[in-house]
Amino acid sequence: TGQVLVGWGDGCTNDDCNGGNQRSEVWISPTADAVCSVSFEGDGVKSVFQISNADGDVIDTVSSVQLSKWESTTIWDHNDQDMTGAMVYCDDSNGNPVPFAAVWGQNPERSYSGDDFALDLGTLIPPYPC
Repeated sequence: TGQVLVGWGDGCTNDDCNGGNQRSEVWISPTADAVCSVSFEGDGVKSVFQISNADGDVIDTVSSVQLSKWESTTIWDHNDQDMTGAMVYCDDSNGNPVPFAAVWGQNPERSYSGDDFALDLGTLIPPYPC
């Protein structure tokens, strides 16, 4: 479907990022060109989020991101470092839902060896019916 509901999505161990950035993020990749957005509170209201480059550096703050077929990006909540309960949506240029792959997991660019605040794991996020 064109949306997913993130179950458990802590950004760091015990939701404590030790003053740093979220280590675990939601990774998405649509099956066709799409505009993707997120509601961090799961209430359908679009949230502003930061997007990063491959090195983990923040490159922009947006309310949606345009992705080409199979292009991927990460989404993370820079406010409370927690993606639990977030809804992610992808639509085509006509507003029709676009199916996409979504996973939650650690971003190695935001962690380091011996990082006691990182959650070294990940999981698939199943589709949520539109």
